[in-house]
Amino acid sequence: MKWFLVISALLCVVPVFLFVRLLCKRISLVCRLKSVCKAKKHELIPTHSFWWLGWTKGTNADFHVITAETAYSVKLIGTLSKRICFNFLDEKNYSTKNMMFQFSQAASGIQYEPKTKNPYNFDYKLTDEHLRKNRENVILMNPVPLVVNVTTQKEQRKPIENGDRIKEGIFFSGDGFLRKLR
Repeated sequence: MKWFLVISALLCVVPVFLFVRLLCKRISLVCRLKSVCKAKKHELIPTHSFWWLGWTKGTNADFHVITAETAYSVKLIGTLSKRICFNFLDEKNYSTKNMMFQFSQAASGIQYEPKTKNPYNFDYKLTDEHLRKNRENVILMNPVPLVVNVTTQKEQRKPIENGDRIKEGIFFSGDGFLRKLR
């Protein structure tokens, strides 16, 4: 009975730890983003109250950063665990491979799990003045998982990095986007 309670307690701690990690990463990103925007005199426009909790299946842009020349429309996505492989398929589909409790030797045998999402609306709550500026649609992943890929037209997975264009916009990690704004 004692072992059952210990194992049950451990199984409850892991999901809580994952959510706490996500919240800490997002709060850190928000603080640094506000600091960069204030220092560079960029305008930060949240599109809803909990904009810093954006998720992959959300529809609208979570916030906009307006600079002197460019309007960045940002969709915030991320994964709970760092040990996930994330693959962008197209505007309506993505896939993940959970490596959380796996040994690296078994990784090749684990299949990607296909998932659906809505196409993102990057124009959400942008004014006409902002729409006339140079526009960049940004997919901001924070926290970043183990691997991020995009499936090419030849059905091959290709690793992507900060600044790479994918089907819906330009991919950035939190740090990469902050470097772009500086």
